[in-house]
Amino acid sequence: MFAAWSNRETKKNWFQKANEFDFRVGGRESMKIGPPGGPIFTFAARYQEIVPDQRIVYSYTMDLDEIRILASMTTVEFKHSSGFRYDPPLDLICSPWPVAPYRSGIF
Repeated sequence: MFAAWSNRETKKNWFQKANEFDFRVGGRESMKIGPPGGPIFTFAARYQEIVPDQRIVYSYTMDLDEIRILASMTTVEFKHSSGFRYDPPLDLICSPWPVAPYRSGIF
């Protein structure tokens, strides 16, 4: 699972392809996404801590056109288990997008 986050080629299979991807402490990841003719979302992250196969900590912002809509710190932990569990971070629950899938456990 760590490689799914740390390798640019692997990550683009499940996350928007980054315009910038520098996976190291202090490195940045950024992208701009949005529909043709529609609003542009800008994601800009900086890696704060990386412990291979254990943890990734990054801070990030999300802008909608020129308006900052989100600033957050995220910790991703990799733990061995017999199953899969997803606990959405608080910023997903408090986002301006619909949250029903997150609360219901669908996502």
